[in-house]
Amino acid sequence: MSATYYAKVENGTVTDLHVVSYDFIVANPNRYGDASLWIETFVDGSGPGYCGIGWTYDAALNKFVAPVVESAPL
Repeated sequence: MSATYYAKVENGTVTDLHVVSYDFIVANPNRYGDASLWIETFVDGSGPGYCGIGWTYDAALNKFVAPVVESAPL
């Protein structure tokens, strides 16, 4: 199995990203923790899409959501 991008989602928020195979995550719980917290993320936008640290994951929609950045007042 080839390596791909995985996002660690804790309490609905992306806290970490790794390029790794899911099998490697499962085989290394001391390094990655609970394997069920890792969700595959796709650079090409397929599946739940791509994400960054601080994004949220909507499990009902199976979609990563970018944070809303409010602009500073002028």
